Amino acid sequence: MTDAPEHPGQRLLREVIEPLGLNLNKAAHCLAIDRPYLKNIIEGTAAISAKLAVKLEKSGKGNAEEWRSQQRLYDAWKAAQKDARQIEAFRKTVTVPGFPEP
Repeated sequence: MTDAPEHPGQRLLREVIEPLGLNLNKAAHCLAIDRPYLKNIIEGTAAISAKLAVKLEKSGKGNAEEWRSQQRLYDAWKAAQKDARQIEAFRKTVTVPGFPEP
């Protein structure tokens, strides 16, 4: 497995929330989003939506397409890791003609 790309929530925390000295409550209020959603973004368990990416851009905190691109890259990596585990589990239990045995 390759190393995970950075989830944009980590970037949001590092480049926006911390430099502004905001806590999660204040940051969520300023972004007009729910605190649990923001917490999940920062923890990497929720995605940065297109709407949030636009809000960040309009507030001068990066480009919306960059935020979304970083999210897509992370999502694609995560999907590939999941697929790799599922394929490996399948390979261990099933012999398919033409498919190399484990």
